[in-house]
Amino acid sequence: RIAPQFGCLSDELTISRNTTDGTLSVIHGLDLRAGDHVVATHHEHVAVTAPLGVIAERQGVDVEFVEIPVFPQPQDPEEYVDAIMDAVRPNTRLIVVSHITYKTGALLPIKRICDEAEKLGIVTLIDGAHASGMIDLDLHDLNCDFYAASGHKWQCGPGSTGLLYVRDNASRVAEFFPTNRKPFYAV
Repeated sequence: RIAPQFGCLSDELTISRNTTDGTLSVIHGLDLRAGDHVVATHHEHVAVTAPLGVIAERQGVDVEFVEIPVFPQPQDPEEYVDAIMDAVRPNTRLIVVSHITYKTGALLPIKRICDEAEKLGIVTLIDGAHASGMIDLDLHDLNCDFYAASGHKWQCGPGSTGLLYVRDNASRVAEFFPTNRKPFYAV
């Protein structure tokens, strides 16, 4: 009954403890390695910045925090897209951004960001903690690979509830994170 409210299929959605649980599952679940590049914004919650710091320190992943326009908020949402996409490099494997930032409430043009990332073969993880329950969501239309959301904030559900969307059983992700790679910790 929940999936149609998020514009996705029931086998693409799982219940988690919270948004943090979802973002951690994705960030630590992807096969990111030394030399890989991740783009995030300087407006991400610690639930994203902390695990990105861990993979940077432990695995040698290069994490870049892009400054997005804040005050005044841009008249053209493409300024957000440009700021994020200008940071992309040939070794960028993941873009992590908030749908609505927790610091300023800026609404990022997620569909545009995800469409541009997909053209380049970059996986996207969206922190939707402040979007679910605030705006109508159609996760298929947004074209993101992963979307972590809160069930207890603006959805007004019980505490410690969250949702994690994994597009099409992560089939597209397998193109960029093949399962036959040797684990980073293997000698």
